Amino acid sequence: MEEAARIKCRCPLLGDDDRCLLYQARPITCRLYGVPTAIAGQGHVCGFAAFEKGKSYPTVYLDKIQSRLEDLSREIGRTVNSRFRELHEVYVPLSMALITNYDEAYLGIGPAKPEK
Repeated sequence: MEEAARIKCRCPLLGDDDRCLLYQARPITCRLYGVPTAIAGQGHVCGFAAFEKGKSYPTVYLDKIQSRLEDLSREIGRTVNSRFRELHEVYVPLSMALITNYDEAYLGIGPAKPEK
């Protein structure tokens, strides 16, 4: 992840005018760009931001967000009575989440269908 962060490339969602084509529906990664974040207690900021070293800034604690999302996933699993007890551990990239059919089979609702 750190190596990927060092590689600078133009966002594929920037139009010819350098404006975001997805701005109104942009993912959280884009919404947080440049905002100080913390992962596993380690702070991260954009290298281009003008944050002063050693000064305190409001920070988004991504571990807390991740934990809450896992709690919500557990709750959904219990509510739909999923047979998949570890459903909350399934991480789906946004690109896959948009095309996934979250039907009863995917969510583990009801008895498992026999394999053919």
